[in-house]
Amino acid sequence: MVYRETNVKSTQNITMNDGKMQVKNEIIEEFKKLYTGAVSDVMLAMGQRATIDPRIRPIYEGIMMCGRAFTIKATPSRKNDQTVDTDAKEACKPGDVVIIDGGGTMEQTFWGENSATACKVRGAVGTVIDGACRDIASIRKMKFPTYCRFISPGISKGIVSLTKFNVTVSCGDVSVNPGDIVLGDDDGVVIVPQEMAESVLEKTNAYGEVDRRVAQALLEGKSVREAYALRKDLLKRITNH
Repeated sequence: MVYRETNVKSTQNITMNDGKMQVKNEIIEEFKKLYTGAVSDVMLAMGQRATIDPRIRPIYEGIMMCGRAFTIKATPSRKNDQTVDTDAKEACKPGDVVIIDGGGTMEQTFWGENSATACKVRGAVGTVIDGACRDIASIRKMKFPTYCRFISPGISKGIVSLTKFNVTVSCGDVSVNPGDIVLGDDDGVVIVPQEMAESVLEKTNAYGEVDRRVAQALLEGKSVREAYALRKDLLKRITNH
């Protein structure tokens, strides 16, 4: 696995946006140099799951996505519900990854070409849908990074409504808060809580050196057992630091 060297120097990597904490752009740029498997390994070693349900898959190969979570939540439909669908899409900002908590429904479609276009022109860099998506061919042509649990034209409507945005949601069994870092590639999606961003970044960079040393050990003819024991020991040192 190839790593690119990162350049984080400051520890002041949280800024304020509309009175809320937000990870600085410099940190987002450094996360773009990582891959999901390394972040997942590091966070598991730190005692926290990062990877969303692996059944939420990318709609095309060669995908890469990194940004801040912009969350939308679906709840069971009730009479006189006020949907936030249009307001949420108007509110997304450059660098956002739209995260949709579909409320567990398998029958209702939440995303398609027009949704992707609306968010893309406002600067969003991708979407993760715990639910269904359609217009796949068009979204692939747009090269708008998209992950979803199902692909479907839609079986029914009105089961759930999009009633909240910029709130804590569950996506693929992982809790996501607005502003958390969302990293996606061909393997899947990981969520890094913004308050852990700097620590995870530092440890994942160190983990890159671990990977290189293990690869070198294998190339030098060391046994798999020896190489993996080296990996386990180095990872333990990193995450306990």
